[in-house]
Amino acid sequence: MAAEAIEPIKRCPAKRRVVLVIGTLKGESSVAEVEDWRENFRLSA
Repeated sequence: MAAEAIEPIKRCPAKRRVVLVIGTLKGESSVAEVEDWRENFRLSA
């Protein structure tokens, strides 16, 4: 298998996860919004 055929693993940066959690705790975003974002991220990986 050629090296270029291997796709890099996409990860959510820790800083982005912290922003999402803090936003949820402050009421700036809902848990549903975070779950939607997480699902979209998972599907794009």
